[in-house]
Amino acid sequence: MIQPTTSRAYHSMGAGLPPAKMWVSKSLLWKFAPSPFAWKEERDAGIGFKPTDATDWGNLLDYRVTSPLEFLDVAAVGNFKDWRAKEAGAFRDAARAEGKIPFLKCKMAGLELAAKRMREHLAQAINGEIQYQVQMTTEIEVGGDTFNCKGLADILVNGRFLHDIKTTGQGLELRNMRNKIADMGYHCQAAWYIDLMRANGVDTPDTFGLHFQESEFPYRTRTVMLDAADIAAGRAWYNGALSLWAYCSRSDDWPGQIMEPIIGGLSAYAKGGSSYE
Repeated sequence: MIQPTTSRAYHSMGAGLPPAKMWVSKSLLWKFAPSPFAWKEERDAGIGFKPTDATDWGNLLDYRVTSPLEFLDVAAVGNFKDWRAKEAGAFRDAARAEGKIPFLKCKMAGLELAAKRMREHLAQAINGEIQYQVQMTTEIEVGGDTFNCKGLADILVNGRFLHDIKTTGQGLELRNMRNKIADMGYHCQAAWYIDLMRANGVDTPDTFGLHFQESEFPYRTRTVMLDAADIAAGRAWYNGALSLWAYCSRSDDWPGQIMEPIIGGLSAYAKGGSSYE
């Protein structure tokens, strides 16, 4: 199924289910595959994702660009100069406990400027009808077991072409782009999303647009287009990770370090990319 959604609704899907019944996503596989044992131990101990100021910025930028009305529901804006004071820390902790993203009021002007520049960048980089926050779901069978699988695309163009917004503190030079894509598995995400679209009968090609923005002023942007070779490398990785997930969830055997990301095929990040803006 392909349908519009909100980020909060998407991330709440299947919360608390046992592994065999969980919704499988690229993010889950990326955390799980390097060490199934560590992933299972942390999950059983209730240790979840630990957000940082950088991830908070990236998530809130995404909201401001793709779903500004939802921003009002997810952001908890505190009038502090930083988070070091006791009162500020208590505000941040309370916000996280409520499932919100804490943010400093003194940084709102920067966030608004970054969102404005990203919207301008997308208007120039993308030609077509844009849908934001599109959820893709399907069932995938692996070794006789069937898993519910999901993905959330920032941008779907003309019902076929996939794009995503990314932030970076590493700069926009090509060597930094290579490291960022490999370290975060964006090529694996691209392959996963493309195959979810195809499972729903959509003829999505093996291309994927990544729209990067620096997380510091002046918030420069750059487009990177992943091609078929990049997608093939990501597909090889996620197929291996999904097979490992099927084994572990079926056998309840969670081995230690197993998989390293496949980064081959990430050959020409500048193909189709814009210059700095």
